[in-house]
Formats: sequence, structure tokens, C-alpha cells
Amino acid sequence: EQLKLEKFFFVKQRWFEPSQRIRENLKRGESASAVDKDRYESFRTLKTAYERFCPEEHKFGDFLTSEVLYEAPFIDVYCSIYAAMNVYLPNRKDKASDWDDVAILATALPYCGVVTTDTGMKDICMRAGLHTKYGAEIFSPRLGDVRGLIARLADC
Repeated sequence: EQLKLEKFFFVKQRWFEPSQRIRENLKRGESASAVDKDRYESFRTLKTAYERFCPEEHKFGDFLTSEVLYEAPFIDVYCSIYAAMNVYLPNRKDKASDWDDVAILATALPYCGVVTTDTGMKDICMRAGLHTKYGAEIFSPRLGDVRGLIARLADC
């Protein structure tokens, strides 16, 4: 349930809210933030691609709340990590590197057989089952992992 909420809020904050804020700023005669403009442009690009590839009977708005979008690898990994943090480690304090770590893992983990990350992120990914879902071996700076990574790379 937490994962579904994370995915819903990801889409809402990534595409719906910036569009709404831009419209409100325009009504007030104000300029929008660079982040909102970037996210709105991302929204428009996604919408254009969707309309080019999908039949007209499928509505773009329905796609934005669909399991098809929610299962996109980046969104799935990104939101799974944050859901795992909330469920398994509710008292964990955010680190300055979390945002970058999560975005990098969401980009790489679905497509790489071997991934290295810090100990905390490895633990969170393992708890979320991402190593199994995406078939990735995840290594941390722990001595046992470093030895395992060296052995794994020696087999290549």
C-alpha cells in the first residue's frame, strides 16, 4: 500500500503540481520556477510521445494513474526505495546523499547486473526485493561485499 502511495505522489508531484503552479503564476502575472518549467516540459514531452504511440481511445490522464506507468522501471525503483525507507526504517534520518543515491539506483538498477552503492542503500534495496525483481547483484563497501565484487568481476 505504501508503494502505491509513493508512486501516486511521485506522478502528482512530478507532473500535476508543477502544471497547476504554472497556471496559477500566469494568472497572477508571475514567472514560474525553473524546476516547475522543467517538469512541465517533461510532462509535455511525455504527453506528446504517448499521443504518438497510443490509440486515441486511451486517455493520457488515465495513463498517468495507471499500473503501466507505475511499473516503469525508474518509477518502480525510485518509489520502492522510498516506500521501503518509510516501512522498514521509519526513524531513519535522511542523508544529504539520499536524493542522488535513489535517483542513480532508479536509473541503473533495472538495467545493470552488478550495482555498487553504500551500505544503507544496499540494505534498503534488499528489503524492497529490488535485487530479485531486477536480477541485480548489489554490493556495498563492506569487506565481504568488496571481496564478493572482486570475485564476481574476476569471473567476467
